[in-house]
Amino acid sequence: MKKYNKITCTALVIIIAYYSIGFSQIVKTGTIIFNPQKYSFSLSIPKGWVSDDQKGIKLGWQKVFYPAIFNFSTSPIIVYGKSVLKSDIATIKLQTEITIQEHINNGNYNYKIKAKDFIKIPGNKTCKIFIFSEDQWGNSEAIAYIEEKNTINYIVYNARTNKAFNQYFNKFKKIIKTYKNKYLLK
Repeated sequence: MKKYNKITCTALVIIIAYYSIGFSQIVKTGTIIFNPQKYSFSLSIPKGWVSDDQKGIKLGWQKVFYPAIFNFSTSPIIVYGKSVLKSDIATIKLQTEITIQEHINNGNYNYKIKAKDFIKIPGNKTCKIFIFSEDQWGNSEAIAYIEEKNTINYIVYNARTNKAFNQYFNKFKKIIKTYKNKYLLK
């Protein structure tokens, strides 16, 4: 009987590990929490889009959103969220300067930034959207920065072409408006 239980337990561990490592979890509706162990915030998945919790991991993206008619590899746009501690980077201005410098250091010598919009979001806050363009691959990017007490949270919208950027930009703004800070100071 002990041998049977040991084999069964081993098989279950292998099956669970296989499925948790081998497949992305694709979520089609609901609210997704970013940075759950740290200073978390949430965004809601728009209708007709999905959230993927595996495909962006190697790129440092915990979760990515994209239109459900595509997969991660074929989507002309993606959206993801990140945070940076203010003890590391104190202001949105500094974060944008660092972003520009990283791109220049990686060969994007014409990379540009311009302020785009200010959008009211829940919590009586305003987020600042900046447009980044002219990278060496033709991508366009918009980043919405939200300043919190201990973090700068940001939502990145990356498009492979200007056409895709313009086509989905309003959907990106709708995603931003679902932002909620989940970190409560004790």
